[in-house]
Amino acid sequence: MPDGIRWVGLDVHARESTLAVFDQATDELTTRRVVGRPHELLPWLGGVARPARMVYEAGPTGYGLARRALAEGIELAVCAPGKTERPPADRVKTDKRDAIRLARLLAAGELTLVTIPSLEREQLRDLVRCREDIRADLMRARHRIGSSCCVARSTGRELVRRGRAAPLMADLGAVRRSGLAGDDGGLPARPRRADRPP
Repeated sequence: MPDGIRWVGLDVHARESTLAVFDQATDELTTRRVVGRPHELLPWLGGVARPARMVYEAGPTGYGLARRALAEGIELAVCAPGKTERPPADRVKTDKRDAIRLARLLAAGELTLVTIPSLEREQLRDLVRCREDIRADLMRARHRIGSSCCVARSTGRELVRRGRAAPLMADLGAVRRSGLAGDDGGLPARPRRADRPP
């Protein structure tokens, strides 16, 4: 590691972010809170004396900050949050502590950095996630409809027992609606068992 390098940890959020700068030559640690969107951090990052290495955790803010920083010549990496070590006793989680922890772990070389995807690849990932969400919603809706059609299914089974054809799946809604409306479709009433009260 070169002498005098500055290690910068960022805790980035949608409306405000926290920077922690660890100067290796002086062992000085400074923190700063910046209010604004992630791309508004670029002037602050550009003002950090060089040489400097910077990192933030991948998250809901995406990779836009890293792409813009690289376009301006600022070396900014992204690390995987799930692979970051956290001691079991460290239960207090604040933005300032997270930024300091990232700066120290980056200096120690203990972070797992991720590749910053191209804009097209990130859009494709978003599309795949959206498709998976829609598929899960569809399955939940099918299960919900299936569980609410138990009345129609039992009516269909009862028709088969009485020697009539069971309705097609498309007709189950009509059978269920007629059952809810009190229309028995001309079927005789189901005989009650003698051991059950009316």
